[in-house]
Amino acid sequence: MNKSLIIVSFAILLAIVLAIIGQSLGNRCGKTNEQLPVEGSVVTSRGDEIAIRVADSGCERELGLSGFPGLSMDEGMLFVFDRDDKHGFWMKDMQFSIDIVWITSDGIVTDTVTLSPETYPTVVLPHEPVRYALELPAHSAVRYDIHSSSILKFNFNK
Repeated sequence: MNKSLIIVSFAILLAIVLAIIGQSLGNRCGKTNEQLPVEGSVVTSRGDEIAIRVADSGCERELGLSGFPGLSMDEGMLFVFDRDDKHGFWMKDMQFSIDIVWITSDGIVTDTVTLSPETYPTVVLPHEPVRYALELPAHSAVRYDIHSSSILKFNFNK
């Protein structure tokens, strides 16, 4: 085989591998947005129940709600981290505004913020280390009376 044919063959193989990896990342780590199930709920201090999709793997946390067309007013996505830290969020590929509620491992809300897609690429951090972050449709935190020092309870279907 001549050197040019080897280089072209390698380039084609590399393109195929990258396309497969890109497709895998683009469909939520092997799941489409429609297949990411509701896996439980969050109950607010006043007893409101919010259905949650859970992002607990690195890939799911990275993708978050990117590409989702929107959320109903009674659903959100809960990001579960392996350890307490100041986990940052951005609005990459988001199609709608959201509230982010940062929550300690004890279920205590430390911060809330409303973000729009236009804020990308700004990364927003909580004021203190947290274990969870809850993404809700914009202004839901006010609607559900979720604020700093609120206590949230998690119910998981698993």
